[in-house]
Amino acid sequence: MVLYKDLIVFAMVVIEYKCPRCENEIALMQDQDAVSPICPCGATMINITQPDVIIPFKFDKYYAEKILASHLQGKILLPSLFKTQSYIESIIAVYIPCWLFDCSASADLHCQGIKKSFLSDSAYNYTKTDYYSINRQGTAFFENVPVKASLQIDNVLMESIEPFSYTEALEFQGAHLDSYTAYAKDLDSAKAKLYAVERIKKTLESLIVSTVRSYSRVTLQSSSVQVHYHSIRCAFVPVWIVKTIYKDRTYSFAINGQNGNFAGELPLSRPRFWACLVCISAVLFLLGMLLLR
Repeated sequence: MVLYKDLIVFAMVVIEYKCPRCENEIALMQDQDAVSPICPCGATMINITQPDVIIPFKFDKYYAEKILASHLQGKILLPSLFKTQSYIESIIAVYIPCWLFDCSASADLHCQGIKKSFLSDSAYNYTKTDYYSINRQGTAFFENVPVKASLQIDNVLMESIEPFSYTEALEFQGAHLDSYTAYAKDLDSAKAKLYAVERIKKTLESLIVSTVRSYSRVTLQSSSVQVHYHSIRCAFVPVWIVKTIYKDRTYSFAINGQNGNFAGELPLSRPRFWACLVCISAVLFLLGMLLLR
């Protein structure tokens, strides 16, 4: 909101949607928690710029709940509420829009390598440390580098359930969204490129540094990475979003709807934590007493 004299100006973001079934079009103001609206004909509407490909959901809500229960099993520090399904506030199947980048990248790295050797005589032990200046260059081709196009799901949460197998992606058809919803695409490809560059840069640096061997330690000191884009596509990827509320805090979990990968921060039961700490301390004390005998 901008104030200028007596004039108040509100900045609004409007997203246009189109029904893949009846081709009805509407324009709605963006809501932070918005998902694709439902057309009067019953189909889920999508952004005017529809995705190129889609990865269909591989399992239903029942199986998603089983994956969640399996992940929580054996977590003794979880609150007792999480032993039943009553903790689930909501669980929905959502297609997350992602930009996919095919690109080549070249890098020029400068590293420092350290070699240590150990000597000794009748009186002393010696450590000799040699420092080396190392230059490495390399190129690589990257295919389907994903960057989420929705701001409605956390970056860390989304990256933690990767990878998705894009070899199983299908050409998008409106019927794929029947009985499902989709988050709005609110990050354009130009901004997504900035995130893609960071992912590519870190990956290529790591690959090249891994080729430097026979040193005790290798430290990356500087790098120059150039990225050249070949193609950009948009894909819908399947994600189960689970939300629960514990002590007035909302916890979100994500499950990869293709391979079942799970991610999310779990709450901690403080009474159970302190009880376990006391038990561990007691066991260590008893072991210490036995060893001292």
